[in-house]
Amino acid sequence: ARLERNRVLIARLARVERFETAAVVPKGAVTLPVEGGAFCLPLADVIDVSGELARLVKTLAKLEGELNGLKAKVANVNFMSRAPEEVVSQIVDRIAEGDGEAGKLRAAMERLKGLE
Repeated sequence: ARLERNRVLIARLARVERFETAAVVPKGAVTLPVEGGAFCLPLADVIDVSGELARLVKTLAKLEGELNGLKAKVANVNFMSRAPEEVVSQIVDRIAEGDGEAGKLRAAMERLKGLE
C-alpha cells in the first residue's frame, strides 16, 4: 500500500522510469533495505563489473604496497629510535587510515563479486 501511494515520488527521486515488485532479489542487484521491505537496484547491466573489480584490485594492491612500506618503517628499530615522535605518529595514523581504506576496498570487491 505504501509503495503504491508513493510510486510517482519514488520513481522521480530514484530517477527510474519503472519499478516492479518481486519475491526474490534479482541476480546482479544491490539491495537497499527500507522499513517494510527492500529496494533492489540492478547494477550488473549498468556498470562494467569486471572492469570495476580490476580497478579495485589495482587500487588495493597500490595501497597495500604503501602500507607494507610504512609498516616496515615502524618495525625498523633504527628508524624508530631516530625518527621524531611527530613523524612516527603521522606514519601510525596513516597506517590506521590505510587499513580502514583497504577494508572498504575489500568489502566493495566482495559486493561486486556478488553481482557477477
